[in-house]
Amino acid sequence: MRKKLVILSGLIAVNSLSYASGYDWQTPTENNWHVVIANGEMNYADGTILGGNGTAAAPEPSVISADKGGVAKIISPGTLNLIVRPKPGMTHSWLYGVYAYSSTGGTTTSQTTELTFDTKLNVDMETSVSQNTGGESLGAALDITAHATDGTVPGAGAITKANFNDDVNIKVVNKTETTGSGWNPSSVEGISMSSFSGGRNEVVFNKKLDISGSVDTQNKHIYGIRYEDQEENGKGSLLLLKGDTLINVESLHGGRAWGVISQAAGGTQSFETEKGTALKIRTVQKGGQNYAEALKFNAFKMNEGVGSHRALLI
Repeated sequence: MRKKLVILSGLIAVNSLSYASGYDWQTPTENNWHVVIANGEMNYADGTILGGNGTAAAPEPSVISADKGGVAKIISPGTLNLIVRPKPGMTHSWLYGVYAYSSTGGTTTSQTTELTFDTKLNVDMETSVSQNTGGESLGAALDITAHATDGTVPGAGAITKANFNDDVNIKVVNKTETTGSGWNPSSVEGISMSSFSGGRNEVVFNKKLDISGSVDTQNKHIYGIRYEDQEENGKGSLLLLKGDTLINVESLHGGRAWGVISQAAGGTQSFETEKGTALKIRTVQKGGQNYAEALKFNAFKMNEGVGSHRALLI
């Protein structure tokens, strides 16, 4: 069995990442650039292209949005391609490739949303929006969120599950201006996992995961994986990487570059890899504070909850 190799690469000089794809916001897509609401079993031919340009929100501007409280399985015999290209001149906050969200409130006291990809998946996201000192957000290729409310059992109220049964390839790029932006936490993210007020997420990548990206806007950040749980959430969230994982991200003009940041901010979370697989991380930051981190675990008290980690890298 192969030995796991963990490469934590900080400020190093290597060849620039290449992002030529041939996609733009006018590329023909099967969904005609409208949000696909995923529910039930959905079948796509090998090589299908689905697109999102930020002009339709259901409930968020994404290519695929899991139906809240539903169970969806997306199937293809080969590869499904998701592209995100904002329409020129539009104003947007976040853009997503895949958006899966569970929440409670009102008459909804519990909700579980489950989304499974039984296909190879490529997510190619490029954000392009004028920044300002107040800060406009950029985007996340995969966003998995669970938001419970007061009065629900922590970890049982809102649960979001995402399973990826084949290889996943993510490319995230920001191309905007390189001057004039204020310092704020706006970022582009490969994978965003977050829970609030007692929600929790369960995300499993069963095969290879490859995340690459760069951010070209001054002082904006890039994350390969951003994983955060706020407030008590029962048994906690899970991120399980069962195949080889490669993360390669660059901040080109002063923003921070994070390979993986895992924050238990009052909640509980697990970060696990399968025995015998490789985890390789490269982060590069150019200009500004020279701030690049490959892998960071951070647990702290927040909202009367005490954060805790279970990191199992074997």
